[in-house]
Amino acid sequence: MLAPESAEGEGEFWDLFLSHRSVDANAAESLGERLASERHPDGRPVRVWLDKKVITPGRNVVAAISEGLEKSRYIGLYLTPDYFQSETGWADAEWQAALYEDPSGRRGRVIPILARNCPRLPALLRPLNLIDLRGDHYESEYARLLALVRDGPSPARSYRGQIVGPDGRLTGHTLAAERSPMAARPDAVQETLLCNLLPVRHLPDWIWVAPISPELDRGLGIPPTFPDPRELQDIIRQARVRAGLKPFSPVFRRHGDEIVTFHNLTRDTNPLSPIIDGSPRRTPTGQWMKEEDLRRILTDLLNASLQRHLARLGLKFDPGKKRHFFPPTPEGGERPMKWRRHGKPRTVARQLLDQNGRVYRWRHTAARLRFVFVGGHWLIQIRPTVMFTRDGTVASILKGAVVGPMATQWLARERNLALAYHTLFWAHVLGEGSTPIRLKAGEQRVVVGSDPVAVSLDRGITSDHVDLSAELEVADDPDEGLDLEEEPEADEDEQ
Repeated sequence: MLAPESAEGEGEFWDLFLSHRSVDANAAESLGERLASERHPDGRPVRVWLDKKVITPGRNVVAAISEGLEKSRYIGLYLTPDYFQSETGWADAEWQAALYEDPSGRRGRVIPILARNCPRLPALLRPLNLIDLRGDHYESEYARLLALVRDGPSPARSYRGQIVGPDGRLTGHTLAAERSPMAARPDAVQETLLCNLLPVRHLPDWIWVAPISPELDRGLGIPPTFPDPRELQDIIRQARVRAGLKPFSPVFRRHGDEIVTFHNLTRDTNPLSPIIDGSPRRTPTGQWMKEEDLRRILTDLLNASLQRHLARLGLKFDPGKKRHFFPPTPEGGERPMKWRRHGKPRTVARQLLDQNGRVYRWRHTAARLRFVFVGGHWLIQIRPTVMFTRDGTVASILKGAVVGPMATQWLARERNLALAYHTLFWAHVLGEGSTPIRLKAGEQRVVVGSDPVAVSLDRGITSDHVDLSAELEVADDPDEGLDLEEEPEADEDEQ
């Protein structure tokens, strides 16, 4: 039995008014009877309003339903594909009347109870948090419903990015968010997600360390005072010029009174010989990964080697934003790059023309690339971007209000396929079309995989997979169409 008496008494109320279609009566009654067998924490029975149990012969149907709606703490909508197909209109009248009393959902009176897949929900019901009785999570969702109607404890939790309060309802300030008709449940399928990270397969085996030559001590006190790294680079270049050698700036870092580098400091051709003394030593690279300070120096050496590699490939470096970009060709023209077997070349440095056909800006494909150490693994992080210059040079990089709207427009276009496109493109650039990617580090090598790091999940969406390789072969360049329509006014940087 549900409630043994009707709700005709002046002070009586119902815990839950269960609205349903007659074709779903059996299932709805089963749910109602189970709820009615439960009790509140103080021992009172849970009272459920269900038409066949409450509307006795001879009662006014309209009055009974109206009274049930008014005197029920919660209005449960037993949702099936038939619920919104009522010929008599009673189901529509019930949920619309309930929602009229609480249109914003702040009181949380209306509880959609999803019993079977529904092709749609009316727009006014979509923001409401569902009780989902479908499938194998029936029991856990029933427990949520029971906690609501009998005021039992229910911890706050996140539901698809929104906060659900202890009563199981969305908090008031999140109710305006648009919600899909049904709570999503992932399928048990294999899902692979690509990252904008390339895995480092091999680091240099050795790091060389040597004291800075005492001859470079400026004699300003104790401890010794040595030139800063920029001055040390100048000393190296000047020594090579005097020796008739090609000017060259080797990668190194100063660590206190010592020089740290990937170069073999025992060789006669060692480019750092002008700034070190004659007692170098080598240590395994692995030892520099154990302490944070040493690992920071190792990271700097790797990033300097990466920057040297990109410079050798002809890319320019923007020191202000720490990004590399493609300049025009040596002849001053646009720079196309063929990187896919079947796809069109990508224009990585493109002229922007005004209405008179004059070049007034350049658009450059760019990226921030750096070595990172995450979870015990070394990776190259790729953060694609786009930038603009007046004439294609570092000195003419545009900043501020001139390019702000264009950068926003570019970022708004970035989606999964575009990010995968950029990541694979920059892997191609780093490896010069070969795999794996090999970067010089002194006389040693850094070996990097050209396939992005992938995360495998055992949950996903069935039949929602694409052939990424095929899609990328025909995908358009994400930078195409990103052009300034007319020459903007100069900003402060240009005046």
